Amino acid sequence: MALIIRSAFGLFWLVMTSSLVYLIYGALQAESSPQKIWAWFVFCAFAFISVTWLTYNVVFAHHNSNSQQ
Repeated sequence: MALIIRSAFGLFWLVMTSSLVYLIYGALQAESSPQKIWAWFVFCAFAFISVTWLTYNVVFAHHNSNSQQ
């Protein structure tokens, strides 16, 4: 069961990373204002960090010594 959950979150990370790259590409194509482009970059960076942190915690939660008590 744990392997299925880890695999699902790995797939979730992959899909979200692809979506964020697509959003950045779309912002580069559609926006003409450098401030709006930077705003999209910052948004996508924070979203990527959040998704990566969530996936890291799910995938490597079994290494936490408190969970084995």
